[in-house]
Amino acid sequence: MPVTEMKSEKMRLQKDKGQGYNEERHRLCVMLHLTKRAERLGMQLVPIPQSA
Repeated sequence: MPVTEMKSEKMRLQKDKGQGYNEERHRLCVMLHLTKRAERLGMQLVPIPQSA
């Protein structure tokens, strides 16, 4: 997920508070931080497929 999408998703969650809001907000903050750190190091985060 690109950084701009994560920021817009974070803004959307702030407006539409519901169940799990804090957990999702925290997850997005962590992902944003890790993405920026990886970019500074010349790397890219790659999601691992979730098995259902």
